[in-house]
Amino acid sequence: MTESWENWSGSVSTEPAEIYHPETAADLVEVVDRHAPDASIRAVGAGHSFTRLGETDDVLAATDRLTGVESVDEDAGRATVRAGTRLEEMNAALADHGLAMANLGDIDQQRLAGAMLTGTHGTGRAFGVLATQIAELELVTAAGEVRTLSPPDDDVFDAARVSLGSLGLVSTITLDLLPAYDLEVVHRLADLDVALEHFDDLLASNRHAEFFWWPDDDVAEVKTIDAPGEAGHPELPGATVTEVDSGPSHEVFPSVRDVRFNEMEYGVPAERGPAAVREIRDLVASRDDVEFPVEYRYVRGDGIPLSPAYGRDTVFVAVHKYHEKPYADFFSAAEDVFRSYDGRPHWGKHHGLTSDELSTIYPEWETFQAVREGLDPDGVFLNPYLRGLFV
Repeated sequence: MTESWENWSGSVSTEPAEIYHPETAADLVEVVDRHAPDASIRAVGAGHSFTRLGETDDVLAATDRLTGVESVDEDAGRATVRAGTRLEEMNAALADHGLAMANLGDIDQQRLAGAMLTGTHGTGRAFGVLATQIAELELVTAAGEVRTLSPPDDDVFDAARVSLGSLGLVSTITLDLLPAYDLEVVHRLADLDVALEHFDDLLASNRHAEFFWWPDDDVAEVKTIDAPGEAGHPELPGATVTEVDSGPSHEVFPSVRDVRFNEMEYGVPAERGPAAVREIRDLVASRDDVEFPVEYRYVRGDGIPLSPAYGRDTVFVAVHKYHEKPYADFFSAAEDVFRSYDGRPHWGKHHGLTSDELSTIYPEWETFQAVREGLDPDGVFLNPYLRGLFV
């Protein structure tokens, strides 16, 4: 019986010729040695990417057994973690060592490499995409070599941090960490225009700030997160506090997502975020099929070539549809709005761009391409979807 694989939302399903469940870097090398360069090899994690990154008729390396914290240096504030470790499990293990990530996204069910390599992010003026917390990563190349990449590797390291699995098979990631800390989250309901007008104040006063705009109720659920007792509470006219909670950081950041959906998310220059989301509001108002919230988060700019936040502070705006409902028409219209504001797509979320279009919006596109072609000249780690992005 052929083993199959499906992503979380059900938007991608595939039946590879071979599926492996490696447990070590040596197992990854064996997969490469056995199949490269004649077959395509793709790695998958928890399937929380909505795009066709894991789709292949050839070889799939599932990282569900490549798990666990390999080593911890508490004095240096670093830990080396195997690529397939779920963030939830990793964070609990790090807490036992008195360490924590500086920032997280709004779920923790992804596997580490998948979250990092697609540009997953949280929110906050001082925080970049999660991949900015990578100190080193270990990569099995198309030649079957095991390479440890770190900042002295310059272009190769930067390219690898957000690379969609196109440079090789990641075996471990070493993270820069903080001493474990607690957080308090405050939920308030406010008018959308109020949330947008005061969002800079929220960012300046709190460690983290974000909101969800709920079209059905026409209300923004504003979340601010800070150290207990240190939260700022800038005025939000007409807002009401609905919930306050606190606990260890790794328990406060994530939310439970019981209802499955498909998602599109674009990063636009931070100063253009309010105008972009107001136009998305007009788009939603013109339709009767949008029930899920629109999400609004802020990320500090970085120097990672394929990061949507490359070279600029960025507001990420996300739209969603229930996983059993059609989404293509709405997402296409939303994409037109995002692109009109110089948006760049989140790599794990739906988008319709091709290599020609992407090359015009990423200033270091050719830098990344040179690294990719140097490490994988035969395209071993490309599937048809990635060939449409990179070739």
